[in-house]
Amino acid sequence: MKERVRIEVGKKEKLPEVAARVFAAQKGELVLVVPKGAEIANPKIAALAFLQEGAKTLSIELSIESVDEKILAHARDLGLKAYNPFFEKEKENGEVAPKMTGMGYRDEEEDEEGVGEPKPDSPTPDSDGEAEEEAEEEEEVGEETEEEEVYAGVARPKTYGERVGDDVFLQAEEGLSRAYAPRETKPGKFPVAAVTKVLLGLIAILGLGIYGTEYFKQATIAITTKKKEITLNEKMIVGVGQAIPGEVPGEIFSKTKNGEFLFSASSKKQVAEKSKGRIYIYNAYSSEAQPLVKNTRFEKDGKIFRLTEAVTVPGAKIVNGKITPSLTEAEVIADKAGAEYNIGPVAKLTIPGFKQFPEKYAGFYGELRNQLAGGFMGEIAYPTDQDMAKAREQVTNAFRQALSLELSKQIPKGYTVLPNAEKFFLTKEVIKSESREVGKFAAFFEGEMQILAFKEVDLSKLLETKTLTGLGEGWRLKSHTLTYSMAEASDPSLQRIKLNTVFTAKAEQVIDPQSVRKMLVGKNEAELQAMILAIPGLKKADISFFPIWAGSAPMAPEKIHVTVD
Repeated sequence: MKERVRIEVGKKEKLPEVAARVFAAQKGELVLVVPKGAEIANPKIAALAFLQEGAKTLSIELSIESVDEKILAHARDLGLKAYNPFFEKEKENGEVAPKMTGMGYRDEEEDEEGVGEPKPDSPTPDSDGEAEEEAEEEEEVGEETEEEEVYAGVARPKTYGERVGDDVFLQAEEGLSRAYAPRETKPGKFPVAAVTKVLLGLIAILGLGIYGTEYFKQATIAITTKKKEITLNEKMIVGVGQAIPGEVPGEIFSKTKNGEFLFSASSKKQVAEKSKGRIYIYNAYSSEAQPLVKNTRFEKDGKIFRLTEAVTVPGAKIVNGKITPSLTEAEVIADKAGAEYNIGPVAKLTIPGFKQFPEKYAGFYGELRNQLAGGFMGEIAYPTDQDMAKAREQVTNAFRQALSLELSKQIPKGYTVLPNAEKFFLTKEVIKSESREVGKFAAFFEGEMQILAFKEVDLSKLLETKTLTGLGEGWRLKSHTLTYSMAEASDPSLQRIKLNTVFTAKAEQVIDPQSVRKMLVGKNEAELQAMILAIPGLKKADISFFPIWAGSAPMAPEKIHVTVD
């Protein structure tokens, strides 16, 4: 609910005092309580019109409260809300109130005259002549009022400045007429007092206009800037590695996957394969290290296994004459092919080469913690080239799908990935012979997935820069849309990919409201128009003043309101 403020006006209170109180109010609803016969309610002075315009500018909802039906009628003619408080109060109680008249109410002038004295509109016999004379004057004034459209006219209402000007000359004319009227002057004397009064009235009215104009002066300038719509069709490059001017920086995200699978084999072959496995070699003999050459033999129950690579067994730890064995790990292969060499686990294998040194022979030995495998002799299923090609295709599809899903979770937020900006390749494949299932062969595959991603904001900034460079200085982009896709001729290695882009932007000239406001302080209307029209990028400008007769901008920058569209 808006805040409602009531301001009571004194009967003799002048416009400047009333205006200062009204315009000091905050935005909201303001009720102006006007007594019967108040000076500011005189239609000729147009004070209510002035207050109405000021209230609109300050976003104040102004309404009039009075018991005087003429004041209410005048306010309603101006478009103001106006009501009689007694009438409104009876309506709120649920009754239909009769139209109020002058009966039952006495204004301040009637109270001062006293009860029982003859009313001015009831002439006595002695005043018939003067009454007829005043009636004729009132008829003449009424005709002039209709011609000049001072109040309640049907043609264009006069501006506040016009009404004030009319009032000034009207008061001056009436004052001079009274000053030279035969019944009011003595022969041979110039009416100095009357003329002085008129001149002082003129000065007061002009001072009010000047003071009110400068104090309440406002200027509003609505500027519309030039605008353009631009569409760029550009081929952009997303590059990986060292940044190159004009390219969108990209980043490669990758992930690997491996596995062993069984596939159908359409061929067979005779094979003689030796078993292989890992062996742990112990040194429980000496604190010195012992080197063992490639093909060093290890024996178990007459079966010989040899080292595939040379190794060195570290020296044992001897503390207080007690030996703690040391060990190392190596690979061994059976000396002969056949499934009978697939042995293990075995706790101890001797080294025949140390047999002539009993203590050393006993102190160095091997251990098979797991069974050796791969020893075979006979016919097995074996893949053809077509079988291997089919296996690669199956593995590639499975790995690509799995890695694509895993990478999508790995790529940070804010990056964009195009559908074709990815690459998958097999890094390793090995045909395994351990599987002896009928018609099957085993193969080990390892693959890697790479995806090129970039930030859309980087692409957008580059296109914005290209657009603004083409427009020149003084422009900015108000809004834009961007679509893009990967070009067909992009680099399959993903180091450089090409994008087809469509960038559509709405641009406008930049005009700073604060700079315009400072530039226009105190300038008259002609200077204002010339300076505004000289602003670069201006399409049009609308200038308005308050009060409407003010012909220049205020001296205070905060009273100049500049909007830019």
